[in-house]
Amino acid sequence: MTEQEVSRLLLGELALQTLIAMPIGCVAGWALAHLLVSMMSGGPFTIPVVIWPRTYVWAVASALPTGLLSAWLVHRRLAGLDLIAVLKVRE
Repeated sequence: MTEQEVSRLLLGELALQTLIAMPIGCVAGWALAHLLVSMMSGGPFTIPVVIWPRTYVWAVASALPTGLLSAWLVHRRLAGLDLIAVLKVRE
C-alpha cells in the first residue's frame, strides 16, 4: 500500500468513528442525565433535567476540532514512516 492509501484508510476510519460516535454520545449523555436525576430525585423535591440545544452544539464543536487535531497528528506521524522498512520488520 502507498502512503496515501494508508493515510486515507486511517483518516477515513477516524472520521467515520467520530461521525458515528457524536449522535450516540449525545443520546447516551441525555439518557445518563435522566438516569442520574431520577436516582437522586425523591422525597419532597424533584430536580428537572434541562439540556439546552447549545449544549449539544458546544459538545460537537469541541469534538470536531479534537478529531481534526488527532487526524493531523496521525497524518504527520505517518508521513515520517518508511513503509518499506516497517514491512520488513518481523518479530
